[in-house]
Amino acid sequence: MGWPTGSRPVGRPVPRRWPRPADSGHGPRTATTSGGSAMLVEREEHLDRLRRVQEAALAGRGQLALIEGPSATGRTQLLHAFADRAEAAGFRLLHALCSRPERTRAHGVVDQLLRYDAPPGHHTTARSVDELWTALLERSATSPLLIAVDDVQHADEPSLRMLLQLSHRLRSARTAIVFTDNTDVAPLSPQLRAELLRRPGLTRLKAAPLSEAAVTAFLAPRLGPETARRLTPHFHQATGGIPLLLTALADDWENGDDESIGPAYCLAALSCLHRGDEAALALARALAVLGPDADDDTVSALAGVPLEPSLRAMTTIGLLLPDTSLRHPEVRQAILDDLPPRELSALHRRAAALRYDGGAPAGRVARHLLAAGRADEPWAVRVLLEAADQELLADRPDAAGVCLELAQRSSGDLSERAEILARLAHTEFQSDPATAARNLPQLLTADRAGRLRFAESALLIRHLLWHGRMADAAEAIARLRTKAPAQTTAPGEESDLEQWLSWAHPPLARPART
Repeated sequence: MGWPTGSRPVGRPVPRRWPRPADSGHGPRTATTSGGSAMLVEREEHLDRLRRVQEAALAGRGQLALIEGPSATGRTQLLHAFADRAEAAGFRLLHALCSRPERTRAHGVVDQLLRYDAPPGHHTTARSVDELWTALLERSATSPLLIAVDDVQHADEPSLRMLLQLSHRLRSARTAIVFTDNTDVAPLSPQLRAELLRRPGLTRLKAAPLSEAAVTAFLAPRLGPETARRLTPHFHQATGGIPLLLTALADDWENGDDESIGPAYCLAALSCLHRGDEAALALARALAVLGPDADDDTVSALAGVPLEPSLRAMTTIGLLLPDTSLRHPEVRQAILDDLPPRELSALHRRAAALRYDGGAPAGRVARHLLAAGRADEPWAVRVLLEAADQELLADRPDAAGVCLELAQRSSGDLSERAEILARLAHTEFQSDPATAARNLPQLLTADRAGRLRFAESALLIRHLLWHGRMADAAEAIARLRTKAPAQTTAPGEESDLEQWLSWAHPPLARPART
């Protein structure tokens, strides 16, 4: 229902599509637009007050109305329903859709409203707009006028100022001005919004989330009365009574035949976040990056915004649990997938630094370094090595290998990189010797350059022999024997290696002394 900006003819009557009460049933009354594709539940009072706005404007008593509420509560749907009714009653419609990217475009909203009435080559100025307003108000005597502005919180300041000035001239005009306002988003000009709210005779309608009874009424036409009653508690908790989320969750339920969160709900949740305040979106991203074990201070620091009132806004639409973590893992993943890769990596790097500074265990810090794919901070390699040790103790060599691989790539010290590579090869060898073989050429180069300690050289020799590279092993053994007295790092390392060679590879063992 409604119109895309710039596509709907102005002034041409359309078939009557004013929402009408449901024919039967108990509980909240339901209204549907023609075709049944959209539903208005628990909105009868709003529709009745809008009807009175229309009647007063037709009678020559100009009207100003504001439909306000959180993201995705049906404000635009109410506006469209009112526009349909007004056009059917003979009103001429001028409409504009405000958006965040156009907030700084001066006169952008007025240009949308007057795109069919301004003469060719028109240049918007206060004087030219005043002349056009005058002409439109004069014409409203024979053709009543409806000016509809959706998402006025994004209106540019010059346009909003002009519209407020116009509202002062409505007293005897057959004209109605109706705004919708997303209360989750801070207005561009709080002063002008306050002026709007102070306007005498303003009709102010608040679109709130649906109650549980209204959720049942909303679902019943699609899912049947019994199924709707059974699913209402889950649907109300998961959506906070937000119609957009309810519709999406019903789509997922019909496609999957269960109560799980699906792609339609995830997309709708992202839409709510993008429509709302930028602070709430930043907070949602911080929660998704940090995961369920984050404390409030870390979340706030990563998001760069105070927790309140963004937490309230996200709780209202059912996205958060009582502990302020994201309720649905699927939504958390959708938020992460929605982030550009470079921005996601930057958030994980900041999260790693915050957790390191806060004294978090190495494993938690390493998780963010791995997700970022970088470990540039001076402490990062050390944290990754500690996390790898913890993974090995927990018998998770694959996870340890991932930590070692990033640490090896990130170290700026050639000797340290060689030692980490040796640890990585040994770790991979435990689970897949064939995979570990990929590191042998680099380890041989490091060994020939004298960058491996005795222990790492001994491990290299064992791997070379396991893979049948006898000549390389013999060369490495000769090098090791020449440096052993100076570089043995623990008592018995040399004798342990010689004993193993005499047992497993006698031809390579040191000749017995006579």
